[in-house]
Parts: sequence; structure tokens; C-alpha cells
Amino acid sequence: AQNFVDRQEERFEQSKTRILRTGDDLSFVGDGLLEFGDVSDFCGLILDRDPNPPLLAAVSTKRAGGDWALSLRSRDGLAGKIITLLKDGKKIRGGGHGDAAALYFPYSYNEEQIRETVLAALKQEKERTETPRVTLGDIFKGLDKS
Repeated sequence: AQNFVDRQEERFEQSKTRILRTGDDLSFVGDGLLEFGDVSDFCGLILDRDPNPPLLAAVSTKRAGGDWALSLRSRDGLAGKIITLLKDGKKIRGGGHGDAAALYFPYSYNEEQIRETVLAALKQEKERTETPRVTLGDIFKGLDKS
């Protein structure tokens, strides 16, 4: 058991050096280092132990059939919201719940396209939940000047 833990910690350290971080929004790790059972633990490590954790942690894996699996982890239900925004039932499938979810992209995508797609969904979700910059008071002020 200790040997497994040692090998997993080594994979985690290597994977940390390959994180593509986009501001406070996303930490993305590409295919190749993490094994099947590592993803949840690794994302938890990023979200819980990083002094400045991202809103979303994502790990992509090329599957045997050539398509991509993207595992998403978050706090506050963001992973589930991203799944809802992106899955279309045809090209992009997905499932999960609030803080742990997965998307499946066709083989025609590459990791950069997957990452950009997730970033676009993050931006859309942030804009959707952002407080409006224009208030009713601002609108009524404009009517007084007419």
C-alpha cells in the first residue's frame, strides 16, 4: 500500500508542474500523467490545499476509443453548472452533480479546444451570476433628463 501512495504522490508532483492555470478560474491538467483513480484525489488536492485555489479543477484523459473524458471538480456547485452549459447530448455528453462531473468530447477535439470551451462556459456562468452594473436608479436618472 505504501508503494502505491509513493507512486501516486510522485504522479501528483509531476502533474502539478504541468497545470495550465488561468487566473483564479481554472487549473487544467492534460492527458498522460494521472491514472484512472488519481483524478478525484488530485483535484481535491488542488482545491483544498492550494493557498489560492481555482474555481474549477479539470483533468483531461484520452480514452481508448479516441474520444476525451474531462473530469471536473469544484466547490459551490460550479462543476455541475459547467456540465449543464456544455453538454448538448450529441457531440458533448456529460453527467455528474454539483462538485464532481465529467464531460466527454469527440476525438476531433484537442486539449486546447477542450480547455477553451471550459473557459468560455466559466465566463458565461460568471456573467450570468454577476450583479448587474446598471441599476434601476441609473435608468430613472436617464428619464429625468428627457
